[in-house]
Amino acid sequence: MLGGLMKRQQKWNLKDGVAVLDWPNFHLRVDASTPELGGVASFSKVTPDSDAGKTLAAGPSGFDAALFQVRNSADQPNGDATESVETYCRGGDLISRYAADSKDSISREIYWRLVTDAVELSDQIASVEMMYSLQTDLLDSAPQPSVPSTFSNASTRWFQSHQGPDDAADPQWNECDWEDACFAAGEGDGRVACAIAFPGGSSLLQTVYPPDLRGVEMNTVEQQTEIHWQLRSDFLEKGVIRRLRLLTVIGGEDASEQDLLGAASHFYRSELPLTV
Repeated sequence: MLGGLMKRQQKWNLKDGVAVLDWPNFHLRVDASTPELGGVASFSKVTPDSDAGKTLAAGPSGFDAALFQVRNSADQPNGDATESVETYCRGGDLISRYAADSKDSISREIYWRLVTDAVELSDQIASVEMMYSLQTDLLDSAPQPSVPSTFSNASTRWFQSHQGPDDAADPQWNECDWEDACFAAGEGDGRVACAIAFPGGSSLLQTVYPPDLRGVEMNTVEQQTEIHWQLRSDFLEKGVIRRLRLLTVIGGEDASEQDLLGAASHFYRSELPLTV
């Protein structure tokens, strides 16, 4: 019952810049000092350890994943040494602020947020949104951030949605091949999602808010899959704040594919939170 507990437990456990979020059998750990490592997630049959200094290993029917490994640009594959200035919690949000990078004069903030208004979709799923905020003092800038996620021993399926004439209605999701997913991400309307399945039945789904998506790449080497979400931040200039939104939906063993895709549809319809 991931969703049921999510209503009651909406707080991060933050200590020394490391934040932990726990559901039954699910554990997410974020170290604000290393945004390039992303959020370390694990799902297992054992009770999560809420100690911020520990990370669970996945059980026989679980998974290990590194979610949303922030990289300032696509040509820095090992991440960036970004100085953390401040990390704090506000409600269900974990917020980290970083010093301006000397290479591009861009200040960055990263928000990890529980999507609590999507819980009613299913009590078998939980949704976590990551928002990447960019601001610069330059008159003109065009950063090209890349936010990969890494999964071990996982299989992937790609989906593309088509919005009907009624924008309030759920879009129609269709499975597509990798080439079609690349086209939709880079040249189409950006309504692309990747479903990640793990041995034992656990699953994830990732997507990007469509206007924020510039492209996607996927690499698989020795049972490890890396999905690179390439974000759109063209024409960033002084006085402009660009906020880019990504979503991970976590599904329990009884979650259906439609549950996960329904959470993505809800995300597409959502507005930028006013608390940002």
